[in-house]
Amino acid sequence: MIDRFSQCIVENCQMLPTSVYVWLGGVLCFGTVLFCASLGFQKGMRWAARLLLVEYLFWIYCMTVVFREVQVARSFNLNPFWSYRAVMAGDRLLLVQDIMNVMAFIPVGLLLGCSVGRIKCRHVLLDGLTLSLSIELLQFTFLRGFAEFDDLFHNTLGCLLGFGVYRVVEILMRNAKRQGNEYH
Repeated sequence: MIDRFSQCIVENCQMLPTSVYVWLGGVLCFGTVLFCASLGFQKGMRWAARLLLVEYLFWIYCMTVVFREVQVARSFNLNPFWSYRAVMAGDRLLLVQDIMNVMAFIPVGLLLGCSVGRIKCRHVLLDGLTLSLSIELLQFTFLRGFAEFDDLFHNTLGCLLGFGVYRVVEILMRNAKRQGNEYH
């Protein structure tokens, strides 16, 4: 059932140019921000981050599971950091894939911090790991890609990096606000 549904989506979505997806995503994000900004800055930004997180996670699941071609057989690799050995042996394409796996989850960590506010780093770690594990399990179950430990690591790392960016910006804004109050 899921195979027929996702195949129908993939076939119909391939007819549209990439610019349409970018445009629709931009309109959706912009509309979300405008809607939430009407709630007031602080509350609106939290709601905007929550909605954007849901939209982004939907996009991630579509790209990593739904829109992927069905494989002939289940494939997985639970050997930790095998991709690093391949990169050291000269596989540059795998290096790009590793970097893209990290980068794909940076917005997840950033939006988690923005949407929740006071969240502990270990919760972000568990959230990133859980999301990544769910993707890998769905890929394995529905024959939609290559399930591997390295993806879990890179996605979780990306989530933590995004949360780190959120924390740095939060600290800088707090310090700037404090310094601004000192001068008044």
